[in-house]
Amino acid sequence: MLQGLEAFGARFARWVMNSGVRVGSIVEIPLLIDRSWLVIMVLLTTTNALTFAPRFGIIPGFLAGFVMALLLFASVLLHELGHSVVAQSQGIKVLSITLFCFGGVAAIERESSSPGKTLQVAIAGPAVSLILFCIFSTLTPLFPSGSLIHQLAVNLATINLALALFNMIPGLPLDGGQVLKAIIWQITGDRIQGFRWAAYSGKLLGGVAIATGLTLTITAGQWGGLWMALIGGFIWRNANRYGQLTNLQGALLKLVAADAMTRDSWDVTASTLRQSISRFLPVAQEHVVQEQTPLLEVIKHLERSRLRQITVLTSAGYVAGVIDRGDVVNAVARQLKVPLSEGQIQQIKLQGIYPQQLPLVAIAQTIAPIDVQLG
Repeated sequence: MLQGLEAFGARFARWVMNSGVRVGSIVEIPLLIDRSWLVIMVLLTTTNALTFAPRFGIIPGFLAGFVMALLLFASVLLHELGHSVVAQSQGIKVLSITLFCFGGVAAIERESSSPGKTLQVAIAGPAVSLILFCIFSTLTPLFPSGSLIHQLAVNLATINLALALFNMIPGLPLDGGQVLKAIIWQITGDRIQGFRWAAYSGKLLGGVAIATGLTLTITAGQWGGLWMALIGGFIWRNANRYGQLTNLQGALLKLVAADAMTRDSWDVTASTLRQSISRFLPVAQEHVVQEQTPLLEVIKHLERSRLRQITVLTSAGYVAGVIDRGDVVNAVARQLKVPLSEGQIQQIKLQGIYPQQLPLVAIAQTIAPIDVQLG
């Protein structure tokens, strides 16, 4: 049923779309704040205030707690900027940076085109966090031991080190998962294989974190285990989404125009067709594709030229058939073994648009062309 594709599509759409309130921009990148960030901001401020208040007083303690929470998210923002600036240097558009309860995420328009470039983007964030760790560690001895500012510097150094190390855990959606993906891609020459193994690793690590956190909470009464379980759930859920995205990308990469087209019985060359029956079926030369044209390019061409359908030619120049959005969805569904009814396909053909819950155009655009020389 179409629901099988749409269920994933809806989750993917919510995942890649910008969420939160825009509060400004940095190096031309929109900065968004998710509502969950406000909740964690209050919790961090309160937690830090309760730590500082007994030593420095209630008002200084709460002020320090608030500053600490702000500096923590500033560290996260700089971490994401590290990824973003390197992506921009590769010609990749950064759609937004969003801060939320578990940290931050930089949404980029497409993937890097080689394992080496993927690795560069992945390690840029942890590298920034390590630099911040070194800066705060260097500043710490300059302040009087036991003072409030000394404690802030110590905490920020510790947090940035933890941020760098945590993000290097080898599983998606963490930076270490992107590193693992790049390594497997380099070894196998298969980007999808790298994506798939990094997603598997993320699901495994997320499951371990959930089990460990719940065990600590139930058997040892350590309520911090709940936070570990929540983080594990976040990792598992997003790794699962990456796995689903990988399957869909893999399907798109295997398909060509001939796999999706509706075949017709004409037996005339393209030039003859243009000369004799253009008034019935106009075929502009720039709006035709070959049978072996990747389906990804067909999807992009349909959107770029705002066409309802596109003509497919054989290598000899004969008309082989046509492709519309219903044909594209049908081909993807067959590849993924998701059954669709004829009525569902005809509805998509009639409307001339992809189902809102299945953003094939957005998914196709995330797949970058692969560099000839990897790394």
